[in-house]
Amino acid sequence: MRKISTGNMAFWRWSIFPKILLVFVLIITPFYFIGIVLNERGSASVYSEISQSMISRLQFYANLLDLEFDKIIRFQNEFVNDDDLIELSGKSEIMSDPEKTFAMLRLQKRLLQLKSSSSYIQDVKVYIPSISYIISANKLYDDLPENEFAALQQLKARSTSPFIQWEGRLFIPQPNPGWTYLDHRPPIYL
Repeated sequence: MRKISTGNMAFWRWSIFPKILLVFVLIITPFYFIGIVLNERGSASVYSEISQSMISRLQFYANLLDLEFDKIIRFQNEFVNDDDLIELSGKSEIMSDPEKTFAMLRLQKRLLQLKSSSSYIQDVKVYIPSISYIISANKLYDDLPENEFAALQQLKARSTSPFIQWEGRLFIPQPNPGWTYLDHRPPIYL
């Protein structure tokens, strides 16, 4: 082990290098802390700007989605008064088989137009209990699923929202005009 002589200590004590080093540290330290503070403020400002940008984008997409759903509901409300739908649901007993078939084809064509009007629509279906069929944009007709029809009409009667969630799917049911759950009879169509 080497002994430090008092002469060496005196050199360090009175030399200019430790003094310059001390002055350098004293000068740099405030700049270091100012840099940290400015960095934190800049980071908070960038975070705030990004948050505002994300909120603006979310509001834009929410408004776009609202407009799209309004358009879908408006088209659906116009579709409720379709002549073929009214004939199939009210006059099916007196219609001939070819008349029913052509009415169902025309109805399916308009259902397909409604489906094509929005990328959010997976399928458009009309439940018609009088003919025991469901007519769909994807399939001309199928047997009426009684459980689905009953569930949707009951859920629609209890809900004020146009949207109904049932079995992991989202529906926008529209019963025939003027139907209410208080009538105690099923709707003519849904």
